[in-house]
Amino acid sequence: MNHWIGIVGSPFTHLRLSSSTDCHYCMPEACEAGDLIGMYVTRRAFKNPGFFGIFIVEFKDPSKNPECKTYGTVTKKSDCSSYVQLKPIQLASKTISIEVVKSNPILANSAFVKKNMLSSYFPASKREFDELSGLLNFNL
Repeated sequence: MNHWIGIVGSPFTHLRLSSSTDCHYCMPEACEAGDLIGMYVTRRAFKNPGFFGIFIVEFKDPSKNPECKTYGTVTKKSDCSSYVQLKPIQLASKTISIEVVKSNPILANSAFVKKNMLSSYFPASKREFDELSGLLNFNL
C-alpha cells in the first residue's frame, strides 16, 4: 500500500470529494487499488484551505485515463495521471491548515510542505501519513 497527498484546486472537485460519496480523481500511474490519499484543498477552491479527509483508492479505470490527460504536473511520460475511483474513509469536521502541518516536526520536512502544496499530488511516507492522520484525529 502506498500513501499519497492529493491537492484539490477546484471548488467543484472539493464539493464532490467532501460529499461523503464515492467519486473519481486523477492520480499518478503508480497509484494502485488500496492506496491511501490525504486530500488538501487550496484557498482557490475553498475559503478554509487545508487537509480535509482520507480516501482509499477502490479501483483504477484505464478506459477513462484520457479524462486525466491534462491533469497533473507531468515531467515524463511515466508520470501520466490515471483515473481512480475513491471512497472516503474519514472526513474532517474542519480543515487542518498548512500552518499546523508545518509546525509538525515530521511533516515540516515532507515534499508536499517543502513545495508548499504546489503540485497535483505527492507521494508520502507511511510515517508522514500517520502524522497527518493524527492531526486529523483519525485512527487508521
